[in-house]
Amino acid sequence: MSWPHISVEIDQSHTIKTIISGLTTYLEAPTLAEARQKASAYIGQYATKLGRTLTVKVSDPEGKWTIKVAPDGTVSGLPTVKRSFFARKRSRHAR
Repeated sequence: MSWPHISVEIDQSHTIKTIISGLTTYLEAPTLAEARQKASAYIGQYATKLGRTLTVKVSDPEGKWTIKVAPDGTVSGLPTVKRSFFARKRSRHAR
């Protein structure tokens, strides 16, 4: 992964922990959706300062993935199918 190393962890209570090259910041949000938006906006400000798209490792109650946040606030790399779809148990009739 490129510099700076960035990770975002959102827990069940929607506390957001962002780590940018070792510097940790905590933010709060009332819902998971708002926590994701808040984290994206926070990283977007940093992307604007650097003038380039940043790669971010994300972990929240629905899974883990890598996204890219552009200076204009655009987020790409988000999953298109909820993780719970993959976690469903197979039918006992499926072979």
